[in-house]
Amino acid sequence: MFKKLKQSLNEAIERDRVKYEAAILNKQAILDKTKEELNSKYDLLVREGRAPSDLPDSLRQMILDNLEPSELIQEYLKHQYSDATIFLTSTRVIIYKSGWQAGGSIASPSSSTSSKIKSYPYSAINGVEIAISSMYGRIELSIPGVKDAPRGGSAGHAVRYENVTIFTPEQTDKARQIVAALNARTALLRSGNAYSNTASKSTLVDLLKELAELHATGTITDTEFAVAKARLLQE
Repeated sequence: MFKKLKQSLNEAIERDRVKYEAAILNKQAILDKTKEELNSKYDLLVREGRAPSDLPDSLRQMILDNLEPSELIQEYLKHQYSDATIFLTSTRVIIYKSGWQAGGSIASPSSSTSSKIKSYPYSAINGVEIAISSMYGRIELSIPGVKDAPRGGSAGHAVRYENVTIFTPEQTDKARQIVAALNARTALLRSGNAYSNTASKSTLVDLLKELAELHATGTITDTEFAVAKARLLQE
């Protein structure tokens, strides 16, 4: 009797194991199909020249859900060890955060699925500040009506402000490029010209002249001038 009971128990365990493995394989198949469909849709944006081919998988669905028709991503900076990302598009700045950066649990960041997306048209940006320490760097946008992060403090505290994104010291050069491009665009807007070729009514020559004047008067730096000029010529 004991032998039969043991045999029945082993058979039940084996049936459960087979069902569990089948469920895992089915779930993996669904995930693989979903990822394939996601990458197929994103690859279309890449072929249209609207999105970078090297964007991590973790950010692709967010871009598919939020990129406007005809809008294109021109530059981006993703934090080296998290999904905190700033995007410069043809019409606006998008700041994306997830997990503890978006208000989730710092003690258990992997268990938090919360995310936050904030976007600002270039015309709403009064200024851009970059701050770098030995531990981390941050880019902060000055937006009317949006509270600025206090100076100093930790990366974990600063990144919770909606107008702030963070980067590692190793990403400083790229962060400076992002800030230079932002400063150049906002400077052009303040001079009465839209940076985007879809919104601008000036010719390329006129925009280059405006840019040269801003550079000559010290409104934008050498780096900002070089980045903005290159961007205009690309467009």
